[in-house]
Amino acid sequence: MKMRKVNCQHPFTSTDKDSCEVKLDENLFDGKDEEYEVPERFLEDEKWSRSTQILFKDTTILWKQLTDKTYCLSIKTKQLYTIPVVIRKDKRCARVTQLILAVNRMREIPDGMEAFVLLRNCSLDRNKLRDLKPEFGNLTSIENLDIGNNLLKTIPNAIFELHYLRVLRLSVNEIEELPLGFPRLKQLENLRVGSNRLRCLPADFGQCQSLRYLKLASNRLTEFPPQILQLKNLEQLLLSTNKIRLIPLELFDNEKLQMFHADGNPLQQPPIEVTNRGLPNIREYCRAFKKGDIKDDRLKVMFLGATQAGKTTLCQAVTQGKGEDDVERTVGIEQHPFVIREVKIVIWDFAGHLVYYQTHHVFITSDALVILVVNLAQYDGTKQSYDDLIGLWIDNISMRVPNAVILVVGTHIDTVREDGGDPTAKVNDILTKIKSQLDKQKQVLKTRIEHLHDKLDDLQSKKDVSAPSEVEEQQEHILSHQVKHLEYQWQQILQVQLDTPLLVCSKGSNTEGIHQFKDALVRLALDEKLFPERGKNRPKSWKETENLILEERKIMTEGKDRESRTGMRNIDDFVELVIDKIDDMEKREHVHTVLQYLHNLGQVIWFDNIEGLKQFLFINPPVLIDIFKMVIRHQQDKLLEDKQKRWRELVECNLTKTKFELFLRKFKEEGFINHKLLYMLWKKLPAKESEVEWLVKILEQFELCYTEEDTGEMLNPNVSDFKPKEVNKSPAEEPGYETTTTVHTPPRMQQHSMHMQAGSIQQTPITIHAPMQQTPLPVHAPMQQTPTTIQTPIQQPSKHQYS
Repeated sequence: MKMRKVNCQHPFTSTDKDSCEVKLDENLFDGKDEEYEVPERFLEDEKWSRSTQILFKDTTILWKQLTDKTYCLSIKTKQLYTIPVVIRKDKRCARVTQLILAVNRMREIPDGMEAFVLLRNCSLDRNKLRDLKPEFGNLTSIENLDIGNNLLKTIPNAIFELHYLRVLRLSVNEIEELPLGFPRLKQLENLRVGSNRLRCLPADFGQCQSLRYLKLASNRLTEFPPQILQLKNLEQLLLSTNKIRLIPLELFDNEKLQMFHADGNPLQQPPIEVTNRGLPNIREYCRAFKKGDIKDDRLKVMFLGATQAGKTTLCQAVTQGKGEDDVERTVGIEQHPFVIREVKIVIWDFAGHLVYYQTHHVFITSDALVILVVNLAQYDGTKQSYDDLIGLWIDNISMRVPNAVILVVGTHIDTVREDGGDPTAKVNDILTKIKSQLDKQKQVLKTRIEHLHDKLDDLQSKKDVSAPSEVEEQQEHILSHQVKHLEYQWQQILQVQLDTPLLVCSKGSNTEGIHQFKDALVRLALDEKLFPERGKNRPKSWKETENLILEERKIMTEGKDRESRTGMRNIDDFVELVIDKIDDMEKREHVHTVLQYLHNLGQVIWFDNIEGLKQFLFINPPVLIDIFKMVIRHQQDKLLEDKQKRWRELVECNLTKTKFELFLRKFKEEGFINHKLLYMLWKKLPAKESEVEWLVKILEQFELCYTEEDTGEMLNPNVSDFKPKEVNKSPAEEPGYETTTTVHTPPRMQQHSMHMQAGSIQQTPITIHAPMQQTPLPVHAPMQQTPTTIQTPIQQPSKHQYS
């Protein structure tokens, strides 16, 4: 490389006793072939040896003395081809133990690395490296090497010459295969090869007995690498976001293993409900499994679709052999256990009206088959028709269960033919548009991922890697997290069976296509790639826990518990009951795992991740569905009017006729329903009045209502009018008024919020009875709404109302 001499001014600034800054108004590099030559008089100046920053126009060099009197050196430039002469001539160069060359857009290792004879920690991450020069292997003192976020496709041979290497990071590259030879790195304790393209490990990998930490997350592993079982000193293993189905239970016999992550895998054994709860719970599962196991071959099948699509009639045709002509509309969700050719399925028939739309997501799980039923007689091929009958449901399922398996079924084919239409052409058109919709979703995700990568690269290129600011670190963390989340979503696109167009008629004795539909159900149910959980063995104690729940449910439904049949149980009390009744259930966390497994099967409902609800277990999900039915249904006002005629119910609910009429009018006109009316609706379950508050919280969790503290009809007449960009007085400043809190409907719910008037349901926004400015809410944070203050008279008593 040519050296370029330029006259320059005295470069030393900000000098003090221990350090100084060198600033040269020149470019250190001029392309790949020319470097600025610093005058010898500057290099010989004792201030140079105390410099902590050397600033060129195009390059920043940072020196930091460490506690052991060695140095950390950071070089930041646009394109680094060689270690600058200005560094190699510096007497501190021979005492560099930490070298940071991150984010320099390097395509190869710079020349001159041999100058760092004591180098122990080397950071080469976030460059564009595809290989390491053979000479790099001469830096045998390196103990910690980071080559992550580069373009490596294989492991450079030079790495196997670093015999003192303890930590090796190769994450976020394009590595497809690890070569033989890792046992040569006898000091290697920490190996990170996450976010690559690995499908297996080399045959000799099990000989790496010094290995304590192994990260293989976000690769393409379809099977658990058996070599890992030979790593007797392994303490931490990360296998998240692969395609692994079976993990040998003997892995967890290794008592040294302290951390294990496998989320994002289609695990069959141990179940994901177990692995998500940590190693102690996994080991408890293994202990119970060894005591005895039993096969569980049930599959949950969910029938979804718009109102009058023919879901219930199709269910009847499958389970009873024919569909009724005038079937009553489904209200809420109904369950139908059934066996097709020795395949056990549990059919869930969901009401199609938008009123029930918000109740579906808690029951739809990733281990369920979703049947999307479309009334072909209503489908006319237009965009509006597609959006209403299909697109809406595809979007909802994508958001709730992004990797769900979906089978599209077209109904009313007899009506289509009578009108001169072609049902086959219609269903093929629907499948084509679904594919287009999914492709568009993937393209949107791809564009967002690329945009975030560009922002991340731009941030990293401007970042001072040796002394990053707190804001830079936070921004990088946020962007990296967003990229990882979107890349996970990219892998979780809906599995729509586009090659299986199904047409059925389930009206009366005409069951055309039902046989083919049953064939498709059985074929999909037996596909282990689609449903890895079905048909796998589970500990006998799990089945015994389920049997105990069935016994408790029987006691409830037979009326032995006459006070309440909601099926609500305190989770702590029920866990104690399980531990007391079942021998192999000894730990609370293990019981929680079984309950989560039964929740996914639909045998119980337990919101274990929701504060305020996780202390309750519903042992009879159909009763929870009844709770929805009694509140969210057609012609609710007429049902309440009928109750007004039965004066005994008013007395039992401590309601006068006048109060009832007042509450009923407010419900019909404004969509507000009082606690007393809810108790009247739920009383026939029966439900205790003390349970109403918790049942309301469940409605709120499903985004079916919001709670408002109603303190009377009067508003404060002294409140000043709201004017944009002006700050009104705080409610606390107004005499005689206090502040209360209102939880409002989140934005996406406002699109389908309900006013039940004159026996019909109108899709109109809920009116907020308060002079206020509402803060917009994040779309995906329904349980964390921004509180809004309402000014109300102190003397007015408050009552809870729901809409």
